[in-house]
Amino acid sequence: MQSSVTVAELLNDPDIIATSIVPSLKQAFQNKQSWRLRFAVAENAAKIGQKLKKQQVDTSILPFYVTLLGDSEPEVRSESVDKLSQLAKNCSTNLLVQTVLPRLKLQLTTESSQHVKGSMAQSVCKLAEHVSVEEAGTHLIPMISILLKNNSTEVIVSLIQNLEPLIKVLLPGPVNEKLIPALINLA
Repeated sequence: MQSSVTVAELLNDPDIIATSIVPSLKQAFQNKQSWRLRFAVAENAAKIGQKLKKQQVDTSILPFYVTLLGDSEPEVRSESVDKLSQLAKNCSTNLLVQTVLPRLKLQLTTESSQHVKGSMAQSVCKLAEHVSVEEAGTHLIPMISILLKNNSTEVIVSLIQNLEPLIKVLLPGPVNEKLIPALINLA
């Protein structure tokens, strides 16, 4: 997988990358026998996506990447969530809001691994940089509320440490109305 990233970094033609490297990425993703291979896909898809056009990321990488968010292995889920904000830089905001955020919220409500939830806390906050104020209020704040109700210290600390991108995007109203009361309840 690392060799694919190296080749993609050397090529300056998104069309060649889309036809030559992305198929091997998809093939690695489809390997249900090796979670380490799927982990490598989660780890490197955003790097390859940087070399593609947004439309190519939207059609070639994002559809299978969303599936990695719900992978059977917590390591794969954690890595895919961790790299999500990097991938979001290279995909369309509409697809991010319509496809990725609902999947992330669904995964958040069913996730059993506290480590993955900690990665989700970080990622949800960073995703605020890639959506509008309204979309952050509509999609990200409810996820933050779910995370703040978590009993795990690791998750809450990860969330609090990474709130800055979200707070920068939100207007003072939603911060004062929704986040501040939830944070006060933690004390």
